[in-house]
Amino acid sequence: METIDCIFCGPKVSPDPVVIRENGFEGHQCRSCQLIYISPRPSDDEIVNLYEHDKAKTNAAVLKRSEFSARLAAKHTLRLLRSQKQRGSFLEIGAGMGYFCDEARSSGYVPYAIELNHVQAEHCASLGIATDRRPLAEAHPGRKFDVVYHCDVLSHFTDPIAEFRMMVSRLNPGGMLMFETGNFGDVNPEYYHLIESFQYPDHLFFFSRSSLGLLLERSGLKMLNIRRYGRLAELMIQRKLGGRQVSGPGNSTGPIVTTRKAQLKQLIRYAIVYKIGALHALRRAPQTLIVIATPS
Repeated sequence: METIDCIFCGPKVSPDPVVIRENGFEGHQCRSCQLIYISPRPSDDEIVNLYEHDKAKTNAAVLKRSEFSARLAAKHTLRLLRSQKQRGSFLEIGAGMGYFCDEARSSGYVPYAIELNHVQAEHCASLGIATDRRPLAEAHPGRKFDVVYHCDVLSHFTDPIAEFRMMVSRLNPGGMLMFETGNFGDVNPEYYHLIESFQYPDHLFFFSRSSLGLLLERSGLKMLNIRRYGRLAELMIQRKLGGRQVSGPGNSTGPIVTTRKAQLKQLIRYAIVYKIGALHALRRAPQTLIVIATPS
């Protein structure tokens, strides 16, 4: 375990207040930039072990059951990407089961993947995606990309600034970084009760608008586009219905069947997040953000 301060603002005279407590971990919120960070937190080796052995909160079995909604979301995000860059080499960091890369290939991109989890990496490779299980600094050596993309990965980086700088170094001239993340750093605590789990210690950081701007600035990036999708309706409906996603064992055997009923539920969730949510993104309520940036 290691103790850290805000990665942007550094230590202060008095410690940043604790705003989240979960699974024995504490999330402190920076008084200056509103970044939420775990401290003390697991070591780098402990975090890598979490993903390599499929012990993360959302494991491979859960992701396979969500294939239908994952592909719907991928098509939505790829439409945004195509408005900025219509073709080229495409790298996804934390590619999971490979569904986004597969959809990117169907949209005309040449996909490559990085995935540390061996179960997910094997499935991704089985789709014909060039998949590397090493970190970005070592993966796909000698190759640069027109697009680097990641979804819900930012919160897991132990050093987000270093990782983003590395992404910039792996871009071709005119390349773009695209990522999807939440805005918990901006969320009013009155909404915390709607969030089933903050997934500590899988998540190490939660960003705000202010801290996200600092991350891009210090990584040598400028924002081209940002889309906001409100999650409040989804969370309220989920809580009302008592819905709960159950994580099965990552090494489970046998077929995982997605029924038509399950697909309908996933379709409804997609519509609530990406259609209704696009029209109902309250400033201090939970949101999903999709950001496109380019080297400055």
